[in-house]
Amino acid sequence: MRYRDIESAHEEARRASWEDNQLHVQNMVLDNCLSTIKHETIYYPNKIKQIIDKLNTQTLNSEEEKEAVETITELIDYYKSIFTVLSQCASRQLEEVTFRRTTITVEELFQHAEKYFRRLTKNQSVKLKLHTEVLHARVTGDKHLLCFLLENLIDEAFSVPEDGILHLKAVGDGDYIRFLFTDSRREKTVEELNQLFYPNLLRMTAAGKGELVGTEYLVCKQIVRDQDEFAIRRGCRINAEPCAEGGFTVYFTIPGKIIK
Repeated sequence: MRYRDIESAHEEARRASWEDNQLHVQNMVLDNCLSTIKHETIYYPNKIKQIIDKLNTQTLNSEEEKEAVETITELIDYYKSIFTVLSQCASRQLEEVTFRRTTITVEELFQHAEKYFRRLTKNQSVKLKLHTEVLHARVTGDKHLLCFLLENLIDEAFSVPEDGILHLKAVGDGDYIRFLFTDSRREKTVEELNQLFYPNLLRMTAAGKGELVGTEYLVCKQIVRDQDEFAIRRGCRINAEPCAEGGFTVYFTIPGKIIK
């Protein structure tokens, strides 16, 4: 009886610790979303107000007025759409994600990416292929988030309706596994690549059903930040660089090791 009481107490302590960790992660996710909403709420209405004040107080020619009105419309569309994106991300994270750290094989992640790619290619006139080079390795992180990261990379590639080949591979990188996603169809300068993971209205456009297109790299950056925060080891990174064979590569690192 005494042994069972001790086991029960240990189980209760483990359950309380698990619930506390879940609550902590949920609060972090909500705090990040609220901080972003606060920033957007302050910046975009102020920007719109500045343009309206300019229209009301300055004498502009017809071309300048037209440009100002178009800018206001674009900002309003973006302002409304960003909240949809934030709420969807928060909902997805809190539903699927309360960061579930686990060990996943690279093969599992690549299988998910290939299945998602095949789904997108259905009824597509563009001849786009995905070549994968699987590494026999395991990584530690949240499977849902890592799959979502790969989905976003593929989504961004499909936003450019051109024939060509995409490459997805993984290599060992010390205590990490480095994932490399290469789009051989497009050339980008180093300066353009440095701006990929920052908000840019030129890339972001309002789509149907309240969606905002062009946020894929921002989502990827946030996922890698979450991995860095809650996985077993700090040091997860995401970046992009020109590819020597043509095109550009987005790469990110996740704690893991090669299976020998």
